[in-house]
Amino acid sequence: MAVVEESEFKGNKMISLKTGPDSEYPFGFGRKKAELIMQCIPQIKEFAETGNITPTVTSAAPLPASGPPVKADDIPF
Repeated sequence: MAVVEESEFKGNKMISLKTGPDSEYPFGFGRKKAELIMQCIPQIKEFAETGNITPTVTSAAPLPASGPPVKADDIPF
């Protein structure tokens, strides 16, 4: 079960991903890294499914600095 929580680091909002509610080692990142991750979703999906990646240079524009949150249903998996 994945657990997603909002956290804060030095006054900046972060997202923390955990493998469970008692996970000792959360994986956290801020908005800039979240934007980078969103640009690389196809490569991350390939890696999760096969353990391999196809090196790529993405040319997608960064996400806008503000706007509504992205819903999980809107992510192309």
